[in-house]
Amino acid sequence: MSQLLVEPIKQTQEQLKPSKILRTTKLEQCYCDVHRKGRFCAMGVILNKLGWNPYSPLSEFERYWNLAKELVSDELIKVIVMNDDERTFDEIADYLESRGL
Repeated sequence: MSQLLVEPIKQTQEQLKPSKILRTTKLEQCYCDVHRKGRFCAMGVILNKLGWNPYSPLSEFERYWNLAKELVSDELIKVIVMNDDERTFDEIADYLESRGL
């Protein structure tokens, strides 16, 4: 079983900005899945930052997903589409910053 990097939650509002989370992550990117083989999509990185572990029960995923949705607000679908169109975390962060996120 591979080691999973779970990033600690930062409590300040600035550090919970989705754009900052994506810019500062050390996690590797995957596409079309929240988590695959130790890699994460953009939303998976945000979930991970909030404390989600991809090996936890589905109920835990739902709880963290709702928290992550609040952080990206109306841009949820755009973040998912950009990630699955293989845009980098920095490109997605640029977009979120342009929206004040």
